[in-house]
Amino acid sequence: MKKTYAKKLFLLFILLSFVLTTCGIGQFFFIPQVPENRINHTEVNVRVHMDLPTIIAPAIGYVIFYRIYLSDHFTSADLRDSGPERILVNPALNADFNHFFPFVDPANQTNFPNLRTFELRNYFTLEWSVGAATNSLLPAGTFYIDFSYIDGRHPTLQQVNSVGAPISPERVLLRYISSLFESEPDRYFLHTPEMAEELDHPNRVNSDVVFPSAAADPATLRHAYVSMYIVAIGTNPIDFSTIMSKATHLGIFKLPSAF
Repeated sequence: MKKTYAKKLFLLFILLSFVLTTCGIGQFFFIPQVPENRINHTEVNVRVHMDLPTIIAPAIGYVIFYRIYLSDHFTSADLRDSGPERILVNPALNADFNHFFPFVDPANQTNFPNLRTFELRNYFTLEWSVGAATNSLLPAGTFYIDFSYIDGRHPTLQQVNSVGAPISPERVLLRYISSLFESEPDRYFLHTPEMAEELDHPNRVNSDVVFPSAAADPATLRHAYVSMYIVAIGTNPIDFSTIMSKATHLGIFKLPSAF
């Protein structure tokens, strides 16, 4: 009787182990977060230096998510550190910043982002030009993102070596587009009057742009800012779903003006 009971327990253990393994239950594939000390603002709200660590499987690279905030408020304050200043720029900027904090905080090991985490806040994948093509996946290495305040100058991404010398051409940053989503008047990260087209075509044109309020007069929105988060991204080898590291906030940058 005891042998039969023990045999049943053993078989039950084998069955549970098989279910847990095949379903992926209890298996968590950890992708390291980009440490905050790898992100350095060489010019506040303008230029950021990223030293991205070696990629460890199951990660395949790094992806940046962004959202653009229109505003009637100009500031040179570091918007990462001032909630009141973020509210003056655009209340949605501060709401999003606070929403993402648990997904950024290294001490919080329960909140990990996924694609829906960003989609639900209208954050989209940053792209950049590579000749006639585009890319959205960064390798390990050292990069600058530059939003210099020069009217008409396109913000760029560039890879550099350990002493800051360029090792690749400047890549022009591009806003996200898809078959269901358009960027007006074009894909560039330049502040233009056409960004106000969001009001006329909700959820189709300029969904990556948010107004400070529904009553805001587009004519007064003379400034635009973009907030960016970076994650390491990979594939779960059990169910082939997309998995991510915790996010790291790259900063909030002022868009150059096209007018």
